Order: sequence, then C-alpha cells, then structure tokens
Amino acid sequence: MSNDAKISAECLTPILYVRDFAEAMNYYTEKLLFDKLWEWGNPPDFGAVRLGKVEIFFCRDGQGHPGTCSQFSWTMWMII
Repeated sequence: MSNDAKISAECLTPILYVRDFAEAMNYYTEKLLFDKLWEWGNPPDFGAVRLGKVEIFFCRDGQGHPGTCSQFSWTMWMII
C-alpha cells in the first residue's frame, strides 16, 4: 500500500459480553427500540440488534471476560 492510499471504514459492530442474553435483547428491543436481527443457539446465546446503521452483537459468556481488559484482550471483526 502506498502512502497516498487512504483507508476508510463505514461501520463498526461491537460484540458485547452479556451475562443474561434474554435480558440484554429485551432491554435493547423494548426500552431502546432496536430491531432484533437474529438469535443463535437453543437457548439463544449469540445475536444481534440494529437501530438505523448501528448494529450490536451480544454474546453470553464469550468474547472476553468482565474485569480482564488489557491492551491485548480486545476482539474486533472487520468486514472488508
């Protein structure tokens, strides 16, 4: 890549750790009026909501652990 090339991004979808998947989905859809996009698992433990162009993934007991944040513990997916 040359120094003249510019990289751009249009969105970022965070994956949030949740202790109670159903409670998180309910809060975002009922209180904050996000749309439920999908759920995965039985019972569901991974899913997504959207409000306009903003999407958020929820993952129960995965994608990191509370209280263990360090400069090396972040997970991020980029779709190019």
